[in-house]
Amino acid sequence: MIRGAQSVLYSAAAAFLLASPLEAADKPPFTVARSAASPQISRLFRKTDGWVGADAAYSVPLSAARTLWTFGDTWIGRIRGGKRIHCTMVNNSIALQSHGRLAPQLDFRWGRQDGKPVAFWRPEIAGTYYWPGDGAMVDGKLYVFLHVIRPKPDNPEPFQFEAVEDLVLQVDNPLEDLARWRSRIVKIGNSARVINFGVACLTDGEHLYAYCSYPPAGKRLAGHPTVLARIDRQHLSALDMSAWQYWCNAGAPGHQGQWQRRLENPVILFEDGAPEMSVKRVAGIAGFIAAYMPPFSRTIFLRHAPAPQGPWSERIAAYRCPEKDPRILVYSAKAHPQLAPGKLRLALTYCRNSEQFARHFDQPEIYFPQGVEVLLAPTASRK
Repeated sequence: MIRGAQSVLYSAAAAFLLASPLEAADKPPFTVARSAASPQISRLFRKTDGWVGADAAYSVPLSAARTLWTFGDTWIGRIRGGKRIHCTMVNNSIALQSHGRLAPQLDFRWGRQDGKPVAFWRPEIAGTYYWPGDGAMVDGKLYVFLHVIRPKPDNPEPFQFEAVEDLVLQVDNPLEDLARWRSRIVKIGNSARVINFGVACLTDGEHLYAYCSYPPAGKRLAGHPTVLARIDRQHLSALDMSAWQYWCNAGAPGHQGQWQRRLENPVILFEDGAPEMSVKRVAGIAGFIAAYMPPFSRTIFLRHAPAPQGPWSERIAAYRCPEKDPRILVYSAKAHPQLAPGKLRLALTYCRNSEQFARHFDQPEIYFPQGVEVLLAPTASRK
C-alpha cells in the first residue's frame, strides 16, 4: 500500500494536535525570508520511462560528489499521453546522484526477478516488505534504517498494512559500484507499536542519533511524537544493537536530561512530529534544523536546536503547500542541504498522494516528490 496512507493510519487525531497549544520554547535564531516552489528540484524526479513516481525521498550524501536517494512505494513502467501505463508497483527503490555538474541527474535503480521489476531491498521473510527510513554515513560505511511492513487485510482500505519492527542496513563500501556493495542487515529488536526508529538521523561526535516516533505518547490516535535514541560509533560498526541509548526524563516528568539504556519516560522533543522528516546542519546556522510536515497540516515547519537532543525551539512555518484539492495528500517533508549550496539556504522536498488509487493512472503527476527552496535570515540571539 502507498506510503501516504501511513501518515493517515497513525495520525487520525492530527487535527487535534495542530489545534492544541505546544509546549513553550525559544524562538529559532532565524526567520524565513522567502520560500517558493522549485521547478528545478521537482524536475529531478519527473520521469516518463522506467522509474515513474515514488514517495519518501530521503537523501544521504555519500561524499561531496555523490548522494544516495531512497524511496518508498515506487511505480515502474511508463507515462504516455498523460497516463501511467504498463506499471508495476514495488515497495522501495533508490537513485544515485552525482554533483558538480550543471544539471545533475538521478540514476534510478530497483530490483529485477524473473524479468519483472521488484523492490531494491527485499526481506527474506515472506509476506513482509521494507520501507526505507533515513540513513547516514559513519566512518566510511553507509547505514540505512529499514521499516518492516506487513499486509493487514482486515484493516479498511487504504490502510491494509502495519509496521512490525525496524532494521539497520550496513554497507561497507558505499563509494564503490552498486554491484559490488557488501551489506548486512540486523534487527534493532524494537516493536513498532512502541517506537519507530530512523524517521530522521544524523551523526554528531561519537554517535549516530536516530529520531524516532513514539506511539505510546500519541494523543488520541496520533502516533508521531518525536523522541531520540543514539548509538556510539564502535557498537554501530559492530552492529551491536544492544548499545542503543534513549534521551529520557531524569526523575519526575519534566526534568529532562539523561541518556539511559532503557526506553522509559523518554523526552518528547516535539509532540507534532511526523513519520518522516529530516534533521540537518545548514550552512550559516549553528546547531541543527528539523524540517517536517505534521500530518494533514499542508505546512512545512522548521525547528532549531543547539544539540541533537535539544532544547528544540518553537516551530516556524517555512512553506505552505499550494495543493487545494482535498483528495491530494501531502506529507513527508525533508531537507536536502546538498541541493542548496551556500549559506542560509534550504532545499526541501515533500510528497503527494491521492485518496483514490485510480488517480495514480489518470493523473500521474500527483505521485512525484515536489521541490521547494527556502531562504533563511538570521535573527538576534535568543531572548
